[in-house]
Amino acid sequence: MLEYVPPTIEFSPNGGDEVELVQAAEQRLSPTYWYEGSNPLVFFRQESVGTGSVRRVFLGDVSIPPSFRHALLLFLPDPESRNTYRIYPIDNSRERVKPGEACVLNITGTTIGCLFNQEQILLEPGEQKVVPIGASESVYIVVRIGAENNKGDWKERYAEQLYVNPSDSLTILVYNKAGRPNNFRIMQIKNPGSGPVSKEKGLSHGAKPE
Repeated sequence: MLEYVPPTIEFSPNGGDEVELVQAAEQRLSPTYWYEGSNPLVFFRQESVGTGSVRRVFLGDVSIPPSFRHALLLFLPDPESRNTYRIYPIDNSRERVKPGEACVLNITGTTIGCLFNQEQILLEPGEQKVVPIGASESVYIVVRIGAENNKGDWKERYAEQLYVNPSDSLTILVYNKAGRPNNFRIMQIKNPGSGPVSKEKGLSHGAKPE
């Protein structure tokens, strides 16, 4: 198996000359970063262009809604522009998704049906809905994903057990495996704990799921 080499992704915390490197570990969220600049937040990588000179190579940008207290940023390769990303902001704060709830987000290009424990929801591409976890103790629950086939019939495409606690605040990403639009997968993310809210925006980078 090839060793994971994290991409070089940088940004300016104040929108100016200061530069910070995003620590993008495999299958884990990065540390939380703070951003004090204006929208859009631009990501880049620096490269040398001569003695003592560097330039910023654009990787992608994102506008974070003012209402977000904490944003999980999901980086997906842009199929229309090589070596750049489409970046999706997700409000995964506990003000948005309370303890005992899960936000299910469909980042596929397909309308899906989802059975989350006992909750049935329909999600258009890019849509998200908050549902109760529905557990009174720490337990495994089943999440099922369905979609229409070529004949227009709904079929179950994927199912997975998730270990949850009744006080968890979760983000559940439903995505496709790379290059396989009919192959669905689920990623479970535990949202950050509550605490004093800063005026800056907290950012976490989510490495691309495989």
